[in-house]
Order: sequence, then structure tokens, then C-alpha cells
Amino acid sequence: MARRGGPTGYGRSRSSSIAALVILCEGTDVTATHRLRAPAIAGALALVAVGACGNSKNNDSSTATSTTSSVVESTTSTAKPLPGAAPIITESANNSTQTLAYSPSSSQQGSLRISLQTAGGSGYTWKITKQPDPKVVEAETPTQAPTNPRPTTADGTPLAGAPETVSTLLTAVGPGTTSIELGLIGPSGGAPEQTFKITIIVR
Repeated sequence: MARRGGPTGYGRSRSSSIAALVILCEGTDVTATHRLRAPAIAGALALVAVGACGNSKNNDSSTATSTTSSVVESTTSTAKPLPGAAPIITESANNSTQTLAYSPSSSQQGSLRISLQTAGGSGYTWKITKQPDPKVVEAETPTQAPTNPRPTTADGTPLAGAPETVSTLLTAVGPGTTSIELGLIGPSGGAPEQTFKITIIVR
């Protein structure tokens, strides 16, 4: 009979010990463990419970740290223009001062598009001759495309020397003041035949 009672008593002690483990993790008064019939096993399980609770707190801390790092990375990435078409300026804005909005809490910033004309097929195009401060404004490489609609002859053939547009997008990167210059460069290079310059204030 003693042998049958042994395993049965141990089983009861183990159940009570598991209850103690739950009590410890939930922060309930640990004095409830005085009712356990196997104090040695209860003590071992209590140590495991404390370790498990500690690991749970450490995991929560690691998750918070990872989230903070992700937020920091997203706010320091290259700024994107605000949705919608950027305001356009043309040759008439030469030597003017333009203002762009900047928000440090957003990944989308104020933008501006410089749109200059050249003769298609002539070999002349507008190129950036002086870059803006990259900490203040980001300038995309100018792109050239036919004016829409593209002029044609009576039979629909594209008109030689028809106007084409050279477009340069500027996007705010950080507060400050800078400038950008573009020059109309011929097919043989050399000094520009025309220049375009603006000052940009980002705030």
C-alpha cells in the first residue's frame, strides 16, 4: 500500500507545484506555497517561474528597442516629394528666391520642379552647373522630353527644332538656405550660352 501511495502523493505535490508556478508569474502572494506537500520541488519550480517571468520582460524590452530603431531609420531616410504635382517654375523665375516646406517628422517633404525650354534635335540641353547643398535640397538629374503636344508639320511629321522641356525636381532634405544653377550647354560642351539660378530656402 505504501508503494501505491507514494506515486499518488507525488502527483498531488506536482499539481500543487504547478499552481505555485502560476501564482509566482502573476505576482500573487507567494506565501500560498506553504500548502505544497513537496517543498523541494516547489522551490525548484519557483526558480524556473522567476526565470520565465524575467525572460518575458527581457523579450518585451528587446521588442521596444527594435521598434525605436525602426522609427529612427525611417525618419533619416531620403526624403520623398509630397503627393501630387510639384509646383513648376520656368525661365521667368531666373534669379528668384523660392521657399520649400520641411517637416522633420515626415518622410515626405516640399518639392519644386524647374522646367526650362530648349530646341529639340539641336544638341543643346540644360545641365546642372552648380549643385545645391545636399543637406538642404536634393536635385534629381534633369530629364528632357518633347513639349506636349509636340508640334508637327501638316503631314504629322515632328517639327525639327520643336521646343522640348528639360525638367529638374528639387526636394527639401533639411532646413537651411542654398542655391542651384543650370546652364544651357551645346553639343560641343564648353561654357553655357544661358544660365538659370535660384536661391532656395527650406524651413
